[in-house]
Amino acid sequence: MDAKGFVIDPRGSKWMPHWDIVMVFALLFVAIVTPVEVTFSDEGKYISVLWVINRVVDLLFIFDIVLLLNLAYQTHSDDGGHWIVNKRRIVIHYLKGWFFVDFISVLPFWAITMDYNDIFGLQAAATNAAMIENSVSESDLRRATVLFRTIKLLRLLKLARVLKASRILQRHLIDIIMVKLEFTYAVLKMLKLVVLLLLWVHWQACLWGLVSNFMDDLGYPNWISHFKEEHLKAFGELTGPATSVDIYGAALYWSAMTLTSIGYGEMLPINTAERYLCACYMFISGVVWTYAIGSVASIATTLDPNGVLFHNTMDSLNYFMRERSLPRPMRHTLREYFQSARKVHQVNQDADLLHRMSPLLQGTVALAANKRWLDHIWFFRDMGITREGREFIAAVAKVLVIRAFISHERLPIGQLYVLRRGLVVKMWRFLGRGKTWGEDMVLDSLELMDHSQAVALTYVETFTLRRNDLEEVLLDFPIASERIRKAARRITMQRALLKYMCVHVKQKSVRSFAPRSEASGFTEVRNGMSLEQKVDTLLGPVLEQTLNDPNAVQELDGGSNPSPKTFKRQASALMMQSWVKPMKTSSPHRLSGAEASPGIGRDTSAALKSSIDQLAAQQKTAFDAISEQQSAMASQLLALTQAVAELKGQSAGSTG
Repeated sequence: MDAKGFVIDPRGSKWMPHWDIVMVFALLFVAIVTPVEVTFSDEGKYISVLWVINRVVDLLFIFDIVLLLNLAYQTHSDDGGHWIVNKRRIVIHYLKGWFFVDFISVLPFWAITMDYNDIFGLQAAATNAAMIENSVSESDLRRATVLFRTIKLLRLLKLARVLKASRILQRHLIDIIMVKLEFTYAVLKMLKLVVLLLLWVHWQACLWGLVSNFMDDLGYPNWISHFKEEHLKAFGELTGPATSVDIYGAALYWSAMTLTSIGYGEMLPINTAERYLCACYMFISGVVWTYAIGSVASIATTLDPNGVLFHNTMDSLNYFMRERSLPRPMRHTLREYFQSARKVHQVNQDADLLHRMSPLLQGTVALAANKRWLDHIWFFRDMGITREGREFIAAVAKVLVIRAFISHERLPIGQLYVLRRGLVVKMWRFLGRGKTWGEDMVLDSLELMDHSQAVALTYVETFTLRRNDLEEVLLDFPIASERIRKAARRITMQRALLKYMCVHVKQKSVRSFAPRSEASGFTEVRNGMSLEQKVDTLLGPVLEQTLNDPNAVQELDGGSNPSPKTFKRQASALMMQSWVKPMKTSSPHRLSGAEASPGIGRDTSAALKSSIDQLAAQQKTAFDAISEQQSAMASQLLALTQAVAELKGQSAGSTG
């Protein structure tokens, strides 16, 4: 919805994060200082430093109310999670939400308790002396004190704004902690738990002192009056009567003991009301402490999930080696490998997290993570200029696999390598971080491929790209496919010319690469064929004939013109339906062809099935012809053998 009036969008605002930090500190001040001020402090009648700070905080809260009346907000995820920038809807949303709480928190209750005759308290001592001289009764003083303290309780309504701290924390502060400090959610939960416990201990201490202060003002025996007497006996000559700081320290000490269930010392409830109140505090604190212990135990198990998984893996490895009685040097090698390859296994396991993302996010994340490594491959450079090039690089990044090799291990040929960590040697060349080899996997001629193997001199981590994976990606990117073909032709020409010159001109073997005919003892990556590649092999002639027939192509997908890749996928689905489903004919719930292969029309299925039947008939005819030829050859061989035997017999007879 279009914006009407002045609206602040927090997504693009540069100063909103700073304002949120200011509000966090203001809320912390209210959550910590205000309960202490109301419970243990006698300030409020006169202007002091604390009074000025409170008024500054009130101004910040008032400005925040004005700000929220003009701040765009995001709807709930169930409603689409879109941003509302319409001024009228923003105001209505705020008035129905937190406006009442915010408005109550900034009401000037402090104005009721102010002494306007002496706002700076310069005549406070003289006023108290005059009241004593005028024989003001002690009961009147107590009633005035209780009234003053009751009015101060209204200032605790500011604590309602602390409930809004979650909104501010979720908007920016958590992002700062997670992104800049890189804390995990387990650490964040631990911090939240610590803050919760500290706030509860603080608030419980203030509540414990608040009720006893009222009783003390009314002249009832309570733990505060008892504490004052004991403090005066012990420290009267040194520090004098107990101050507000001393009383708060005693209340905090009692609150911490109550929460942790350690026990009580000298701060015991004196009257019946305090005993009932203390029982309630003990029950609530027990629940809070139980929740804290359970949360800590839960956080401890998820604080380092990768570490827990690694430890379980190492335990399984130790059990495996012990059960099979592996020699000690091999055990040492295995432990060293698993410890070194810990991050590699972790990164490869992150592929499941990548598959949970949307296709766009998968490509974007994979590109951001692997782009700097793909730039080391010379025929991939500068392909990210165009949109198709960026999509191609992102698709290639998704199929990269990190593999680890131990020292002195030979790296198999047949795939492209980008060295991520370690040192290898290949054809007497030492290759370090960022070096590549195996680019000739794009060649069709095995004789021109380099069959010299790289040998790991240290523990090695490499990014690997197989030919099958690259061909699968190239099906969707014709421009990139043409560029790879040009690179393959370039490598072919270079190596063919080099091989010809070395053999026919210099009369010696090639040294810059090892042809297949001259290599021995190499290990090769077995590039298994995918289902679509098997379909290409089995249905090659039929696919080519069908794709060249306009009438047959128009029958696919209700008259649409599918790409070769789409046609191959439909053929794969039909083959799975034709080959796998007949094995389940005994099931009464076997699906029909259209239900088993969604997306393939009846005409398409019939055309593909007819093509497969034709291919099967052709193969059967060819096999029959070969069988007949083999039978004829066997008959001829038998006749020839008999003729040779007869000739040998005749020769033996003539000799005799």
